[in-house]
Amino acid sequence: MTTTLYLDQADIDHLLPAAVAYAMGRGTYADDAVFGVVRDNWHVMSPDTQAELADRIIHDREAPVAWKRIAMQARANLQYHGSQTLRFQPLDCGIMLFSAFRHDMRSDEPDIPKRWERYAQELPCLYANHWNLNAARDLLWENLIPLDEPLGDVRPVSNRVEPADGRWVGFFRLMRDGAIGPESR
Repeated sequence: MTTTLYLDQADIDHLLPAAVAYAMGRGTYADDAVFGVVRDNWHVMSPDTQAELADRIIHDREAPVAWKRIAMQARANLQYHGSQTLRFQPLDCGIMLFSAFRHDMRSDEPDIPKRWERYAQELPCLYANHWNLNAARDLLWENLIPLDEPLGDVRPVSNRVEPADGRWVGFFRLMRDGAIGPESR
């Protein structure tokens, strides 16, 4: 069963390359799932993003050969369909989003945590298969959540330290509390 997800162009141009940056060369299920979503939706990224992503993949020594082939083909023949609609298998979408999130939680860009708060409100697929509790736990592992923040149902992790700031607390709370999509507003 194929599912669709409508996103703003800026979100498409952010999420797909972020997922690739995390998944490329990991040697896990993320490689294949992200590769499938990106391959099937390459034409939905803006031409500039397609070209940048193709160049990044082509020049990465550890990128899988299959990814390099797709990137070279896409680079040689950029095709853009501004539908702003991603098509994917439901599980692959979750893996793609989780990969993009794992890439983004290491970003120093100040707007990234707010972007993920918005995604949490707009994309109910973020709550599938315990994605929300895994995302919250990953924020703990990365020491991005203050020590005094209540954990709720999130599994505690050891050796946490106080983060430099609390930028991710809003997203953490949404994931911890399961404030699911638009109907939770």
